Amino acid sequence: KIHLRVKGITSRLNKAKKAKKMAMNAPISQIKSRLEKAGVIKGGSKAPESMLRNMYADLLITKKGL
Repeated sequence: KIHLRVKGITSRLNKAKKAKKMAMNAPISQIKSRLEKAGVIKGGSKAPESMLRNMYADLLITKKGL
């Protein structure tokens, strides 16, 4: 058996869960505007809502640093 310890894994998982919950509860107009401001999508993007919410959750985890 090999045991691998990852420093701060619990806090990372909690941060990811919190970001996903925030992304699911935020209005889609707010999500689009934040993604456009961050330069992730172009204005008038026709991406599916679920994809935009996943991108927003990833943005919250990486950029904002919940």
